[in-house]
Amino acid sequence: MNEVHRITIETARPRPRESFPGRIETGFYVFTEGSVILTDEQGRPLGGDGTKRFIGLDGHHRNVACMMLRSRRRNSHSLADFAAPISYQRSKYL
Repeated sequence: MNEVHRITIETARPRPRESFPGRIETGFYVFTEGSVILTDEQGRPLGGDGTKRFIGLDGHHRNVACMMLRSRRRNSHSLADFAAPISYQRSKYL
């Protein structure tokens, strides 16, 4: 069994003037046979495209895993805007 590594990426920077603490996303990966594979907490591979990348045995697997997680988040429309603020048009009746 391969060791499951935890990674954290920043998805929104903190804005102290607005009292916004920022936002992060946590992911997991394993490094095996020269490949980085995005997984869940238990080490089960995630489904979909872009969850496995061959980098060789001497690659920087943590950096590659962070880039893969960021790309997966950016391409996932259902999750990317889930916690984003909702903007409403001003009503002319108020």
